[in-house]
Amino acid sequence: MKKIVPIILLAIMALSCNSHEPSKVSDNNIKAVFKANPATFTAEGGKGKIEGALMELDKEGKVVKESAIPDKEFTISLKSGSEDQLTINNESKEFTIKAGEDEASFVIEAKTTTKPYYTQEITLVRKKTDTPVKKNPLLYVAEYNIDPTGLAFVTSCAPDVSGFFTFDEAVEKFKEITIDNVKYHLPTFEEWLAIVPWSRRQSPDYVDFDETGDFPNMEEDVVIAGEKVTSLNDYKALGDNVSCALRFKGTEWLSAWKYEYTQFDNYPVMTITSRLLGENDKSLTIDQICEPAFWENNKEKDVVRHFPASGFGLDLPTRSDAPFAFFWSATSPNDPNFAFGMYFDASCAGMYTGHRISGRSVRLFRSSK
Repeated sequence: MKKIVPIILLAIMALSCNSHEPSKVSDNNIKAVFKANPATFTAEGGKGKIEGALMELDKEGKVVKESAIPDKEFTISLKSGSEDQLTINNESKEFTIKAGEDEASFVIEAKTTTKPYYTQEITLVRKKTDTPVKKNPLLYVAEYNIDPTGLAFVTSCAPDVSGFFTFDEAVEKFKEITIDNVKYHLPTFEEWLAIVPWSRRQSPDYVDFDETGDFPNMEEDVVIAGEKVTSLNDYKALGDNVSCALRFKGTEWLSAWKYEYTQFDNYPVMTITSRLLGENDKSLTIDQICEPAFWENNKEKDVVRHFPASGFGLDLPTRSDAPFAFFWSATSPNDPNFAFGMYFDASCAGMYTGHRISGRSVRLFRSSK
């Protein structure tokens, strides 16, 4: 009987040699490389993106082929650096570094989610500047109210957790105070005016939630971070719980503002959103700022503060459950009975006067120096 096994093996080998299937590259001959574009920023901060590439190497280690890694095939996370200064969008692989006068460094870790599994750290740097960086006025406002002890902040916008203080108590307790190593103070009337305007005390108001109205070129004198600022300001009440403003025209503080009577974490609040505008935004009009599309884009530039409807009490510690609030300023109109404060309810918001002996909420401002 003839031996046919070797012949069959030869045929199989021949078929294998004639196959057109591409040869597989070992994981050892592929590496992933990530980079930040850009990786260095001025004190103004800015937006960047993490990009990845797969490199196919030959036996000598030279790159013979390069292809981009899709965004969905790797993740990025902040490994070191302040979370308050850098935010990450893992879907788009973009990051935003906030403006700051001090030098800061961050390390982002990029990881592939498919083979070859690879991890790389990317360092980002924001340079120091000797020129003070203009900050959004709303950044100086603390994120939460003061608690009943007067020594710490509350941690929610619930209407029944904030502390109540008379005007004299607030002025005495909060002239200067340090919380979590940050210096704060009770804002003056002029500092509050940089956040909300003086009320017209009639409908519609500059910031009105249930009526419509236009108020162009309103002259205002305010204080921002210790600096006196005089400017013209446009206000437009849209009704339906929203008002917008184009504030501090002709100054370095030019900014867009949105005021909403709304809900946050299922609690009634007034939400203020502010966006500092640049050189390319000087032609913007109040009508453009009032368009929803304006606020739907470039959200990373926004500063947001929520003010709870914490009510107030005429006789401490009585609390009103009505959906409104009053926040003391440090300023009195030389009247033994009244002092200035920021007030809002479902109809409007602005600076008003209130009885000095009644219990009101306190929202502190960061001290600029």
